[in-house]
Amino acid sequence: MDQLFAPPRDLTPELEPYRFWIWLQLIVVRMYIRSIKGPGVPFMFTMNRHGDVRLVYIGDTAAEREAALAKQKHQDPFAWEPSQAFAAALDGSSLMSAHPGESRGPGRQALDAQFWIPAVAGMSANVAGCMLPPPDT
Repeated sequence: MDQLFAPPRDLTPELEPYRFWIWLQLIVVRMYIRSIKGPGVPFMFTMNRHGDVRLVYIGDTAAEREAALAKQKHQDPFAWEPSQAFAAALDGSSLMSAHPGESRGPGRQALDAQFWIPAVAGMSANVAGCMLPPPDT
């Protein structure tokens, strides 16, 4: 008998009333797989408690497996090409801000220094008069 019309195997007792329905669904699934990949392709299906069959996995044909193995043999396992972002980060030629609307040039740093240095100096003068506990070691 052709595998296309093979009956379902190893059904649990609660699925026995749905045997014919499961068999019809398996025929449809097998015909679908044969139309896509050809005969002899492994596949996996699942059934729920009402006998509904769902296709989970379709395997590769022997020709597809051989082609993948041949392609893998021709590739160098240590060949690696860095991405454009990685190359730019290592090169340092295009230092871009993480936030595009924010400028990080020397002009911005000078403005920040004019504001923050006096503020920190005044704060440190206030803190200098306070005794701090020694650090835990």
